[in-house]
Amino acid sequence: MDEYGQVTVGPAPEEFLMSQFLGQSIRAVHRIVDHRIETEIGLRLELDHGEVRILNLGNELVITDTALPQAVEATLR
Repeated sequence: MDEYGQVTVGPAPEEFLMSQFLGQSIRAVHRIVDHRIETEIGLRLELDHGEVRILNLGNELVITDTALPQAVEATLR
């Protein structure tokens, strides 16, 4: 994130996506690159029981376990 970005970490509610992965091992880490600008914008983590992507999209922190919009997915391949 640019110098104006901010992430605050604290206790997470049960419904927060990452809560379901607590205690699991990270099996693999993959870089996510936006090929339009040839820049690394995130990571895809493979865990014991699923995977999650953590991305910086337009200075917004995005955490998802589902596919991104098709237009965005196309730039990441």
